[in-house]
Amino acid sequence: MAYKDKEKAKEYAREWKRKWREKNPELAKEQQKIRSQRYRDKYYEYRTKHYYKYRDDIIARNVKSNRARYRDRRLNCIEHYGNKCECCGEIRIEFLAIDHINGGGLKHRKELTKKNMNIFEYLTKNNYPEGYRVLCHNCNSSLGHYDYCPHQIERGEITRDRAYEIIEEKRIKRNEMAQRSNS
Repeated sequence: MAYKDKEKAKEYAREWKRKWREKNPELAKEQQKIRSQRYRDKYYEYRTKHYYKYRDDIIARNVKSNRARYRDRRLNCIEHYGNKCECCGEIRIEFLAIDHINGGGLKHRKELTKKNMNIFEYLTKNNYPEGYRVLCHNCNSSLGHYDYCPHQIERGEITRDRAYEIIEEKRIKRNEMAQRSNS
């Protein structure tokens, strides 16, 4: 059908092509494959030229969206696991972190790095599994380095003497490992 108005003609052609693709999906897919192979070099050249022309804008946009996605995932994980430090009750979101309850955080983080994933992506994709909790960075670091938190002493869960024993055990273990590696 001939149209005097070019916009109407384009709209008619678009609609006709859409209907044809719906009726013949396999043939349409095959034609698209042939077309993309035929013009692959041309597409590549255009994409490359476009990327380098707008590179700084593209990178800035990606960084901004990645930060926003990371922040959203982090907040969702922290909200799901309790929104405050289980040890000291800290509620400022900037100070909170996800802790592996049974330890093994370093090993798990290395596995996730190989998969190009972070802890928040992992927790979200696995529907927030058990074995994780929210701690503030101070409590998390103390538990990771010393196997106890100073808040446990304040609450009377462990004594100051037991804390010193734990530190001494860690020191002895570290010295033994150093001697083995030197041998």
